[in-house]
Amino acid sequence: MRSRPVLLLVATAMFSLLLPAHSASPLGHAEDLSWLALGDSYSSGEGIPGTTRIRDQHGRECARATGMISATKKSDARAWGVVAFERVKRPKFATQEFVACTGAITDDWNEQVVEAEGWGRSKWDLITFSLGGNNIGFANVITRCLGLDVWGYPKLPGCGISLKTLKSRVDMLTGSAPKGKGYKGSVNLPALYDGLASRVNPGGNIIVAGYPQVIEEVGRWALWRRAVGSCAGIYADDIKMLRRLGTYLNDEIAGAVRKADDRWASRGVRFHFLDIANNVYEKSGDSADRHGLCSKDPWLNGLTLSLTSGDMRKQRSFHPTRKGHLQTGVHLAEYIESSVTFNVEPRGVNVVMAARDAILGIVDGTHGTKVTDYGDDWIRYESGGKSESVKVDCNGYGVEQAGTTVLCGHTPTLFQGAAIAVRVIGRPPTAETVVLTGDYSAACGKPWVLELIRRANC
Repeated sequence: MRSRPVLLLVATAMFSLLLPAHSASPLGHAEDLSWLALGDSYSSGEGIPGTTRIRDQHGRECARATGMISATKKSDARAWGVVAFERVKRPKFATQEFVACTGAITDDWNEQVVEAEGWGRSKWDLITFSLGGNNIGFANVITRCLGLDVWGYPKLPGCGISLKTLKSRVDMLTGSAPKGKGYKGSVNLPALYDGLASRVNPGGNIIVAGYPQVIEEVGRWALWRRAVGSCAGIYADDIKMLRRLGTYLNDEIAGAVRKADDRWASRGVRFHFLDIANNVYEKSGDSADRHGLCSKDPWLNGLTLSLTSGDMRKQRSFHPTRKGHLQTGVHLAEYIESSVTFNVEPRGVNVVMAARDAILGIVDGTHGTKVTDYGDDWIRYESGGKSESVKVDCNGYGVEQAGTTVLCGHTPTLFQGAAIAVRVIGRPPTAETVVLTGDYSAACGKPWVLELIRRANC
């Protein structure tokens, strides 16, 4: 998915000239931050009915919850990455390429990146994903744990695999043990993280999401369920093992993320672990804060093999529901706004539009003026009963020289003594600055100049 770029500007003016009251107006169109959302079924939105029918290079139906079923048909299915993209206000992201796909393993990261490159970008400011669960065969383990055989008859308790064996697969995933039986793929987490870091713009970030605990702790079940001894077709003893596996998997992913951050921080790329198990699905011991299966308010599907599940797609089983994705997206958006810094160098600043927005901040409401219309390179306003216009032209000095922009056809006294500084929010203090200057001694024929102090593309 993609959205229209929006530039966030701060305009300050001397002589007590204030920012415009019409802050809902577009604040520019220079390039903003970019977001790549990739990963497996827990990232794609598999658990939500109404996903796309797009298939990947392996022929898998990716089940992407992008808010669209097709190019013309909308859906209310939104995966957590999409939810967060829509909610983050600052910093502002101009685009999101969403390529997560059901069934993906760590080895698929590069193919997903290549797919995203089809939108014309090869590096991003933020990459978010979950990967690793399919490498250790977690979905197959769940299936083996179900308390029914292939004919639907009850079977003896037991997943048919030990916790020790499953932990060894996690060790293969993190690169602390050689790959062996039961592990799918060849790319471990350090290799995955290093590969993705090379696709991040300097000053950008990578956020790795963990996995939720699928089923609530047995001791917190309702009394009648504890008497039955199973949840969603899985026996209580097996659930205890699965929860220990989930904790180990998340802890090891978090450790790999910390090590990746140590490797890449000095090179301008930061890594973060998003602990959704403890910060979204099980925030406290209060039953209102717990949302695994067999809790009072589950945010994950059980078996989805009936019409009551929304459709008959079995892959949605044991995946987050719409509410699970919503709350994860809300948490991610809050985390980005509060804990993630983007120290990216400005790229391709559009001087004309930046100048236009700075002038908007001065014209509207100053000396009885009112902006009546504007375009990419012009502003029209009313002053003293007359209609005036400001034309913004770029002389195109390019990246090797300071760009110069001339404004014509205005009343100089309106701006006399004003200085406007424009910078991109979230960028370093050395970001491009546009300063309004002018020759106030002459009449209206004298041009005003907006000079770009640092290098940039006009």
